Formats: sequence, C-alpha cells, structure tokens
Amino acid sequence: ILSYPGSMRVCRRGESGERGVCRITTSLKGLTSEFVPLRVAGQYRSFEVPIDLSGTIDIASLHPEIWSHNDWVSIQATGVVEDENAMPLSVSALLQRYTSMVRRFEVGTEGCEAMPGIASQPLAKRFLEVWEAAEPEKLTERPAWLRARQLGLLAIKQELQAGR
Repeated sequence: ILSYPGSMRVCRRGESGERGVCRITTSLKGLTSEFVPLRVAGQYRSFEVPIDLSGTIDIASLHPEIWSHNDWVSIQATGVVEDENAMPLSVSALLQRYTSMVRRFEVGTEGCEAMPGIASQPLAKRFLEVWEAAEPEKLTERPAWLRARQLGLLAIKQELQAGR
C-alpha cells in the first residue's frame, strides 16, 4: 500500500523538507510504515544572504554544489550598499550562473538599501570587523547573526544621515 502525501516536487514557495511517500506494508504480524524519500523531487531552499558594501552577493557558503536540478532556490539579499547600481549587476551575475543549475532560481534585493560613502566610514568598517568575528558556529544562529548585520548597518546609515 502506498500513501501519496502531496506533490512530488516543490511547487509553492515555502514548501520545505524532503519529498517522499509512506510505504505501508501489511503482514500477518501487523502494519509497518516506512518513509521512502523521492530524491529527484527537489527541495525549496530559502536563504538570507548579506550583500557587501560593494554590492557583491556571495553565496559560496550556501554550497550551491549540492543543489539538485529540481530544487527551487530563493535568495534574499539584505544590507547596505555603497552604490545601488552595483546590486543589479551582482543579481544578474547570480542569475546567469545558477538559473540553469536548478528548476527555479530567484534573487530578491528588497532588504537592501544604498548609502553612498558608507564603505569609507570608520564606524561601518569597525562594525563589520566585529560582526564578522562573531560568526556563529551553529547554523541555527546564522539568521540572527545576519539580521544583526542588517540592523547595525541601517542604524549606522541613519546616524550618518542625521549628522549631515
């Protein structure tokens, strides 16, 4: 007996986890249930990635080499950039490189703001040094660490703009 728990491949944003079916076997001793993963189904992979001050979005730490051709990958870049014109170039380079590797690849920059001159600010440089040194070892702590970067840079941006 097979049970079909839903779509064999990711078809909506946010569908996370491994795809598979439950195999139920009946015998004189009773029932047994076993999850059988469908490796070709793909996964929804959502990531928040900091954009550096120059506008570069580095996704090497996401290990794109393990992505499957059937995966749906959604990247959300966050942070402050010096030149807002650099962001589209970085997004375009990512799309060009990874779109053919997975079933669906998207990059959002709604969480990014531009502030010309921030890269030369000593406060921003020092903040990023301290932030990078505090990179967590546990993967579960990474979202809070990334959020701290975004909030810190936005606070620095506001302070700098208020002082003008």
